[in-house]
Amino acid sequence: MNSPCKPVSMPLSPDLAAVYVARCERRNGRKQYICLRIPERFTAISESAADVLREADVDQLNLDGLTSLSNVSAESLSRSTARCLSLDGLTELSDAVAESLKKQRNMLSLDGLTKLSDSCIEILSQQIHTLSLNGLKCLSISAAGILGKHQGRLWLCGVKTLSVSAAELLASHTAIDEPDETIAELNLQGVRDISVQAAEALSRHEGTIALDLDSF
Repeated sequence: MNSPCKPVSMPLSPDLAAVYVARCERRNGRKQYICLRIPERFTAISESAADVLREADVDQLNLDGLTSLSNVSAESLSRSTARCLSLDGLTELSDAVAESLKKQRNMLSLDGLTKLSDSCIEILSQQIHTLSLNGLKCLSISAAGILGKHQGRLWLCGVKTLSVSAAELLASHTAIDEPDETIAELNLQGVRDISVQAAEALSRHEGTIALDLDSF
C-alpha cells in the first residue's frame, strides 16, 4: 500500500500573499472580525511577502506553518494592523527576532516554543499586551520572575507544575489599561501539580487567574 503523500513545504511568495489577502478581504468585507489564515504548507516567507501581509486589512494574521522567520520579515509582520499575530509553528526564537516581534503590541502567539531563553522572555514581556506561550512545559525561577513583570494577558497553559517560588513571582503579574477596560489575566489551566502554599501565593494576583480545578 502506498503511503499518503505529505504536503509539500514551500515559501510564501509576494504574489501568493497578495492572492490570499484579496480573497480574505473580498469574502469578509469589514463588517466582522477577519482572520487571515495562511495555509500551513508555507513554512517560510520572503521579506517582500511579509510586506504584503503587513498591509492586509485584517484583525488576525495566522502564519502557523512558518518554521523560520528572518529579522526583517518579523519586523514587517509586527507592524501589521492586525490585533493578533500567530506564529505557532516556530520552535526557536533568537533575541533579534524577539526584538522585532515585540512591536506587535496587542497579541502575539508563540505556542510552538517549548523552551525560551530568559533574554527572549524579557524582550517579549516588555510591550506585548497579550502574550501566549502555551508550549512552555515548565518555568524556571528566573523565567517566572521576568514573566511576573509582564502587564496584561499571559497564557502559560502548557506549564504542568508550579513551585511556591515561581507562583510568588507570577503573582506580581500586573494589569494594563486598555481603552475600555483594565486587564490582568494569568492563564495556567495546564497546571496539574500545585501545593497549597503555591495556590495561596497565586491568590494574591490582582487580576483573573485561570486554573483547571477539576484536574486536582
